[in-house]
Amino acid sequence: MNPALQNLLNLLSIVAGAVADTASGKLSDAGEIAEYMLRIANASIAAYEAQTGKPIDPTLLHPEAPIT
Repeated sequence: MNPALQNLLNLLSIVAGAVADTASGKLSDAGEIAEYMLRIANASIAAYEAQTGKPIDPTLLHPEAPIT
């Protein structure tokens, strides 16, 4: 399977699991939500690095400016 497609499917699987657990009431604890968020972030980083062949530049990561 194409590695980019495999990374995308992995990310979508994590998100679908979070949505299903939220809808069923299984995901309500802040710790569980944080765990899903970390899994999503780690899968996103892995997908980026697999696609570009480079690590993420931490200087490019910053919060967006608030909308005023």
